[in-house]
Amino acid sequence: MNFIITTCVFSQSSKSRPLANVSEFLSRNRISVTPSTLVDVEYGIARIAEEDPAKAVELREWLKIEKDRFEIIADHSETYRKTIVKLLACKPMQGLWTNQAAAKQLAFRHVVWVAAAALANELPIATMSPRVYGEIAQHFPLPGIYDPSADAWYTRKAFGPKRLRRRRQMADNGVTVPATLI
Repeated sequence: MNFIITTCVFSQSSKSRPLANVSEFLSRNRISVTPSTLVDVEYGIARIAEEDPAKAVELREWLKIEKDRFEIIADHSETYRKTIVKLLACKPMQGLWTNQAAAKQLAFRHVVWVAAAALANELPIATMSPRVYGEIAQHFPLPGIYDPSADAWYTRKAFGPKRLRRRRQMADNGVTVPATLI
């Protein structure tokens, strides 16, 4: 199955002891990342460089390798642009991607770009932060939100008449999906 992954899932491959479920998930599935996720990872490395330059060098080398491992979705379609505009214009969700004025440092909020890519490409999002994407799904039906660390679906778009075949394919890939979410 193909997923768009977020920073928290992407960064697991940099850890000396990544979560077993996440490692399995990354090896079993076709993985796509957005440029905004790569920016978020690079921003994290830049912050680490201030206190641990050696660790930052190590992470930059890791990132070079990982960028080649996954497909990068650089969507510039009209659908993608219009989806971003709709997401940004949705007033109930504006707190998801604006930084608080009193914050001590910038919090890069790339969820809007990940959600827009998921909607435009009809791909589910794999994240270990399902709450944020769940808030978006309340206003825009995302193709799916899956947490590989918990091996759990939080939302899943209906598959229509191919529902049973998809469920079997997902089971063959080792993904457990409750019937209520399909």
